[in-house]
Amino acid sequence: GGAGFAAPDTVAGVESLLERFLALDGAARERMAAGALAVFEARFNMERGAHELIDLLQEIAKNRKQLSYK
Repeated sequence: GGAGFAAPDTVAGVESLLERFLALDGAARERMAAGALAVFEARFNMERGAHELIDLLQEIAKNRKQLSYK
């Protein structure tokens, strides 16, 4: 937790997020930055993403081969 805030994707939502963020003290901003970095690194790993893409492409190729034999 603490990696960021959530609000509706509207002008009012963005205003709310900015107000909340700007109201944080320096230590809270640093904690949020560290939390956001941890979430990013956990979810957006380049190597894992490349492997997932390769797996997906191999599955598509396999399915296309199966369809061409029918």
